[in-house]
Amino acid sequence: MDDYIFDAPIFWTIYSSKTPEELQSLFNRAFNGKHDYLIGTRTLLEKSGVFYKAFEELSDCDVTILINSGFNTGIFDRSI
Repeated sequence: MDDYIFDAPIFWTIYSSKTPEELQSLFNRAFNGKHDYLIGTRTLLEKSGVFYKAFEELSDCDVTILINSGFNTGIFDRSI
């Protein structure tokens, strides 16, 4: 979705026992210890020291369905 990155499971990977502590520390600093889901612009993430290479891109329709499903299930609210 243009410059936005949405990656809900990234923190499961980052905080797994197989991820190096240095990478976990980078994410802790970049996200102030908050790790529910990742939604942000590539520019903002890069300013935080997180350079994200997308593995898969979703269509606008797919993203809309995913975000609305998150709202409807209460995973996140409209404040984002």
